Amino acid sequence: IVDFGSDRVFKASIIFTIRKKAISAIKKNPYFYLGVFFIIIIASLLRLYNYFDRLVILGDSSRDAQIALYAVRNFTVPQIGPFAQAPFFFGPWWYWFLGLTYFLPLGIFSPWYVSTLLSFVFVYIMYVIGHKIGGGEVDGSYTGTVCCDIPCSNRQLF
Repeated sequence: IVDFGSDRVFKASIIFTIRKKAISAIKKNPYFYLGVFFIIIIASLLRLYNYFDRLVILGDSSRDAQIALYAVRNFTVPQIGPFAQAPFFFGPWWYWFLGLTYFLPLGIFSPWYVSTLLSFVFVYIMYVIGHKIGGGEVDGSYTGTVCCDIPCSNRQLF
């Protein structure tokens, strides 16, 4: 006999615990989280404004997407990665990452969406690193703000 009610209670208690810890952390250092919030807002505006018109699908990115989609549909694993401008190949990790993104129910643009999400995670991580290394909210705000406007992450290329 499986009791699904206790599972719901367990999940609710985990969510409540996480929420309680998050609220106490925000109350402990509100300026830190306020800075993170504003930097994430700036990053969202810079990354999501005119999003679909900035999706650039050129030769290399379309080739990579096709290889990853073929691998997912045919249940194969690419053994080598894209070729370099030299007589060697890169590792297959990029194709594996792209293949994993196609398991998400986001459609053909899944790699672009996941890359955009990871760029937000990058901004947050850089904010925390700046805060830890510099020792204050000003240093974290500086690194987070600089990372908001990195041109490569705003162009949506892969």
